[in-house]
Amino acid sequence: LGGAMAGFPELTLRVLKDAQVCWRKAWHRRRGKITRNVQSADKLQEHYSTNFRNRVYKIYEEKGLHMIDPDSTKEDSISQTLNILNKRESPARFVANGMLKSDNFHYLGVCDLMERVEDEGEVKWRIGVFRAGKIKENKIRSEMRLGYLWVIAEAMGINVDGVFMVSVNPNYTLNSKEELTERVDVSTESLGKRRKFAIELREAQNKTGPDTPIPEAKAIPHCKKCELFEECVGKGLERSVWDLPRISGRQLELIVEEEDLDLLKVSPRHLTPFQTKHLQAVKEKKPVVDVLKLSSDLKNIAGPPYYYLDFEHMQTVIPSFDGHKPFEQIITQFSLHISKAHLPNDNCPITLSHSQYLSDGSHGSLQTLVQKLVEVCDKSDGAVIVYSSSESTQIRRLIERYPHLGEGLTRLLERIVDLQKILKNSVVHPEFRGRGSLKVVLPALIPEYQGRYESLAISDGAQAVLAFEKMLSEETGIDEKDRLGKDLIEYCALDTKALVALHSRLIQLANPDT
Repeated sequence: LGGAMAGFPELTLRVLKDAQVCWRKAWHRRRGKITRNVQSADKLQEHYSTNFRNRVYKIYEEKGLHMIDPDSTKEDSISQTLNILNKRESPARFVANGMLKSDNFHYLGVCDLMERVEDEGEVKWRIGVFRAGKIKENKIRSEMRLGYLWVIAEAMGINVDGVFMVSVNPNYTLNSKEELTERVDVSTESLGKRRKFAIELREAQNKTGPDTPIPEAKAIPHCKKCELFEECVGKGLERSVWDLPRISGRQLELIVEEEDLDLLKVSPRHLTPFQTKHLQAVKEKKPVVDVLKLSSDLKNIAGPPYYYLDFEHMQTVIPSFDGHKPFEQIITQFSLHISKAHLPNDNCPITLSHSQYLSDGSHGSLQTLVQKLVEVCDKSDGAVIVYSSSESTQIRRLIERYPHLGEGLTRLLERIVDLQKILKNSVVHPEFRGRGSLKVVLPALIPEYQGRYESLAISDGAQAVLAFEKMLSEETGIDEKDRLGKDLIEYCALDTKALVALHSRLIQLANPDT
């Protein structure tokens, strides 16, 4: 089999993961026909993973670590790895960034760490991976990757003694005695995966190999996010059933069997009431509004004044602030626009005041942020208007962290009104396409906001986190720090201005005759 595939791309874990969802996607992936669309969130995740990996390697440097040159070619990396693994008297106790390839089966995989162990003169190796995430989630993901690597190593003739995961110690804090990393043996769990993968890998070879025909397209919920969507099941469709919110696999089966993937040709008989409203909005090419419900919800908003609030936060693998643990969400800034007039008011232009705070990363800056927020919001009983449940969640955590500020934070929490919840219960727009984020609903309901975020230096939350970390870095110059600070303030302020505009637009939708 290996000889027949000479020159053909190896089977990787990414291809195998695709195969578990869609054979057609796996077939294209193996041939290099899928170009990954890297989003800001992907860059942020890679940033965290790289930082964690580098920290772990520093820890293992004192334990006899041999690093495979990360800039080597694939062939050189494989050669370097095998040379070390096959040396009986190798000085390396650990091998980092090793690349494994089984010529017989044409598999390829990368090990973050391999540990050499000797048992009565017999050399064995333990395979490890790094996971910059929470242990429970990491174990599930690691079992798959380690089971795959175990199969490759055995196919190469490597004597595998077990597999392990190096993850973040959830109890670690800066300047504490706790270790940053925690090693977890997952040999037992991965052993079952190894046997399963040995079968799945052979099947994947048979269905994605060089002489295999392209698999038939199949409609599944995953299609909506697939890079091949527009040239596969979505080809030629201006609006598809995937534009419906929370479409299930069973619904798709029924629609494919009895109807059409073109949303304009779908009947509501297999849809939920919520999905039916979306279908109606698409077919009528206008918003569907529950005026009575929307009007009732808006009348319950106390004010004026109205306080429009937005937080930006970070959730790092390695804590950036004293007293915080890995993955703990930390508020880095807030923006607050205040309107003292009813919305909308054509006779009297609305004047907004703005308050904001951007942390400088110093000790106590988060407490200063909280104190300023409470001080500004405590001046009246007007509603604190947000978009999503995130602000409420963050405030509850702040109450636990700063009990001496709990009274003011509790008053603030009791005044919060979530516009996203109100909109979701009453308004459906054809351009929502089953989504409900602020950056989706704004341009749909208020065309003037089309492209507003894209015109900023920072246009989404992931970019904001990366900019904030760069602003705090000692390697960043004063001028760039100032620029990044201004960009962060501008981005967060647009969110709260957008809330004012959205609140005004909802009032208009609730009063169609005025």
